[in-house]
Amino acid sequence: MALFLRGVRLLHEASEVLNDLRYGIRTAGWVPRLHAGVHDPDANEYAATPYRVIRRVFKRLPPRCLQGTFIDYGSGRGRVAIMAALYSFRRVIGVEISEILHRQAGENLSTIRDSRRCVVQFVRTNAKSFRV
Repeated sequence: MALFLRGVRLLHEASEVLNDLRYGIRTAGWVPRLHAGVHDPDANEYAATPYRVIRRVFKRLPPRCLQGTFIDYGSGRGRVAIMAALYSFRRVIGVEISEILHRQAGENLSTIRDSRRCVVQFVRTNAKSFRV
């Protein structure tokens, strides 16, 4: 059983890296909040949302949702926000407290291979103080 689970984990990690390569971004992995330069006890570590989860969620959204603004609180390296930009949202905003992860999200946005369908903006601030 342990060998099977290890194999599943390796396949998942390979899929994550291959999808990053497909889109020309670097979002895979996990970063503890202190390594991301975040000392707020309410903040979480960075763990990339799996691509398969992102795709499932966006496919199930009612069409009227795509006419609005998508806000990704705790956007990290920008994976969810960048993927949202490939859909028909009017606008996408990523909100991130970490300067390090915010910078990486901007770099990823500048290297994305697929065509964005809307404006994407990354804002560096605490989600608790972000005004919608």
